[in-house]
Amino acid sequence: MTRRMIGSLAAAGLLLAGCGAEQQAATADAPAAEAAALPPMVARAVAVARGIEANPAAADSILSANGLTAAGLDSLMYTIAEDSALAAAYATAMR
Repeated sequence: MTRRMIGSLAAAGLLLAGCGAEQQAATADAPAAEAAALPPMVARAVAVARGIEANPAAADSILSANGLTAAGLDSLMYTIAEDSALAAAYATAMR
């Protein structure tokens, strides 16, 4: 299941990278305070992604700590990818 989650995060990252590419230049100089003002859905996705990247073996625990399952993570990432503003915020936060 861990490989599936990492694969989902990687796929979502590729989808979102394309969505956020247009805004990369505009957000390159954004202050750190702006990054702290992420929409809650995006902040949750970023926390999970960073946690799993840092410790793939603990993916199940990271998901549980964030109130998610593997299917819930998939759903969250697709929801973010469907909204250009959320996708841009996620892409920026993950840089």
